[in-house]
Amino acid sequence: MEDQKTSDLLKSFEFNIVDVFAVGPMSGNQLAVVWIEDEALLEPQAPGEPLQRVAAEFGFSETVFVLDRPHYDGPIPVRIFTPEVELPFAGHPTLGAAWSVRARLGRTGGSAPERITLSEPVGPIETWFESAGADSLVWMRQNQPEFGALLQPELVASALRIETDDIDPSLPIQVVSTGVPFVIVPLTSLDAVQRASEHPELTTRPFQDKGVESAPWFVFCSGAVDQATADLKPDASYHARMFAAAFGIAEDPATGAANGGFAAYLATYGEESLSRPIHAIVEQGYEIERPSRLHLIAAESDGEFRIEVGGRVIPFATGRVG
Repeated sequence: MEDQKTSDLLKSFEFNIVDVFAVGPMSGNQLAVVWIEDEALLEPQAPGEPLQRVAAEFGFSETVFVLDRPHYDGPIPVRIFTPEVELPFAGHPTLGAAWSVRARLGRTGGSAPERITLSEPVGPIETWFESAGADSLVWMRQNQPEFGALLQPELVASALRIETDDIDPSLPIQVVSTGVPFVIVPLTSLDAVQRASEHPELTTRPFQDKGVESAPWFVFCSGAVDQATADLKPDASYHARMFAAAFGIAEDPATGAANGGFAAYLATYGEESLSRPIHAIVEQGYEIERPSRLHLIAAESDGEFRIEVGGRVIPFATGRVG
């Protein structure tokens, strides 16, 4: 039987919906931000089942549950769920939650801080706001990357329904994590990225004997679909897609956590012609009609990384359940 806290949560709560890493209205990655008054529900050891049910009802790639405070006085607890699992960290929920906290404080007469720290299961994540105005970027600093298993092109090609020749042999296929592991897969062309799709029955094969059960796929190539315009500049540096059937996400429009790992990957393996520190723009979500842009900064010195990911947040809707 559900306790009273669970019952109250499922019957009544405020929420808002924002688009994160957006290039304009109704683009980017949709996010539901659910406001929670009882901090006990956001403790990592608290039952996640009621929150999971709410996330499944929204059906977005992620829903973030945020402690509702009248003012900002330190790290704000959050929990993040896909339609099927809880995540210890995710990028667009982090930026969307920070933007929503700042906007909510401003509407209620509180000060709108320029920096907000969110308390997530991976630890505190710092966010900040580049400037005022509609084109302002929200940024986050991600945790130190962990470089994991190297995978064989033949097995990866089968899992992604592409040819082995579509995989760039000059770069490694590797699991990289700044909180959630992703397989970074370098492809040779935009056409190869657009043809890729996850083969669920073969998803675990590339990980056999690697000590890893599975991980979402992040495929990329140099170049971009979109060219710079008056409203969208400069050009993107890379085109990417992310598949995560194991998380209940067929394809994600914009993946901040994966791009954090990708930023570390570029800082480690990128061409010598790339500037240092790396400043890159990644476009994602074009194949599913949710165009997104992610801004990356990465620097490495003596094994220590600085990983920053930013993007625009555009509000879409507010509401109440119950």
